[in-house]
Amino acid sequence: MALRENTHSGRRIAKYGFPKEAIEKVNSFIKDFKITILRDHQDPDELVEAIKAYRLAPNDAQIALTCKHRDIGKLATFDKDFKQVPWLNLIP
Repeated sequence: MALRENTHSGRRIAKYGFPKEAIEKVNSFIKDFKITILRDHQDPDELVEAIKAYRLAPNDAQIALTCKHRDIGKLATFDKDFKQVPWLNLIP
């Protein structure tokens, strides 16, 4: 039952967008905690190499490469796929 509700919610968001209140909360969180939004590192060849070398999904490879090129050595995640990336230390 929960899966159907989540799928239904996903379709609703896709059709109508996120509720204004949710967007305002995210915006407040970003401002209150002074979060910096980074642009992704853009190198298609390096992305493909990271996908192959570390057996990462494309999105995960993009995150790993952005960390590498922004000198970010720690990543808070429960995704164990990042354990294979030598320049990242995981914070569970």
